[in-house]
This record gives sequence, structure tokens and C-alpha cells, in this order.
Amino acid sequence: MKRTLLTVLFAFLSGTAAVAHSLLETTLPAHEAALTDAPTEIVMNFTSGIRLTRVSMTHADETRVDLNLSEFRDFISDYVIPLEPMGIGAYLVEWRGLGDDGHALNGSFAFTVE
Repeated sequence: MKRTLLTVLFAFLSGTAAVAHSLLETTLPAHEAALTDAPTEIVMNFTSGIRLTRVSMTHADETRVDLNLSEFRDFISDYVIPLEPMGIGAYLVEWRGLGDDGHALNGSFAFTVE
């Protein structure tokens, strides 16, 4: 009985390590940052490789805009994505991608230009 419980526990712990996903580690602008100038690029750093499939940005109450990801084809951990500044107001960046472990990932971050 002990052997069975230890085997199950070992399998569970091994399995959780295997499904570790690529997490969004840092962004520039940082989440909830207050800036004086609108950024000309978005920087996203992940803990491991990811292939972003969509990054969109909403400024204030305007329509969401998809950012250009055409130069990013591989699984990488650091992205620098150019963007057209849209002036003062609240920005919301939403992203979706595929981790190098095969899992679908998504998230968002926000900042303000004052």
C-alpha cells in the first residue's frame, strides 16, 4: 500500500513539473504603469519560449487594434513589438500564444499615458 501511494505521489509531482507553462515575466511598460509619453513599442519577456499568435491593444474606449507579429515566427521568450502611439489615456494589451510545451496561453496588462 505504501509503495502504491508513493508511486502515485511521485507521478503527480513529476507531472506538475512537466506542465510548467511559459509565464509572462515582465512587460515594458510595466503593468499599471503611469507614463508621461506614449510608448513606441511593447516589450514582453516570458520565462520560456512562446509563439505569440495575437497581440491586440485597446486605447481608451476606441476599437481594439491588432499589433503586427509578422516578423515573429519562432518560439522565443523576448518580444519587442512596435506600435503607433495613440496619445493620452488608458491602454489595455491582450495577448494569446502557444507555449513551447504545446499549451495555449493568454493574458493581458494595462498602463496609462497621462
